Amino acid sequence: FLRKLVRESQVEPYHLNGQDFFLLMPNKPFGAGAFQLRQKYIIWQAEMALLSTEEQQAIFQHELSHLAQYNTLEKAALRIVQCCWFFNPAFYFFRKELEFLSECLADQAGVKAMQNPKAYASLLVQLKSQQQLGMAQSFKGNVLQKRIMAILAEPKHSSTGLGVLIFGLLLGLEVMMVSPVSAQVSY
Repeated sequence: FLRKLVRESQVEPYHLNGQDFFLLMPNKPFGAGAFQLRQKYIIWQAEMALLSTEEQQAIFQHELSHLAQYNTLEKAALRIVQCCWFFNPAFYFFRKELEFLSECLADQAGVKAMQNPKAYASLLVQLKSQQQLGMAQSFKGNVLQKRIMAILAEPKHSSTGLGVLIFGLLLGLEVMMVSPVSAQVSY
């Protein structure tokens, strides 16, 4: 799908803040997005030219953050793991949390570019409302609502190391539960 998207889109080389990538302007509306095959690509819509320069920079920084996080590789690896853990509900929980964490990190880059969390949150709502799903489904307890709440929340002084430790322990337990248990049988 991604290769077909590159072939069928208008491709334009772009340079921003020392980073080279290609802007893809597809014929069908896909919203903004980023992925990496051999090159780095950011999906861009013609309507985004109507946004202010500050808003465009925030979107670019958000998408460049996804590229820096290697989200394309992460999503491909998760698809492979899904083949083994198809019926495991813990996998879907972890995948959802990883995707949310990735979006939060990218949102931090967007907020940093705009230097105004409320304006950035407003931009996200504006972009989502222009997509096909509309606002009725956008705020139905989904990821966008959580992202906006995270953007607008007061910064907390929390122990990130503790969260990583707990995640690592849970993941380790999950792997041990799924790993084959070998028993010695003596005759």
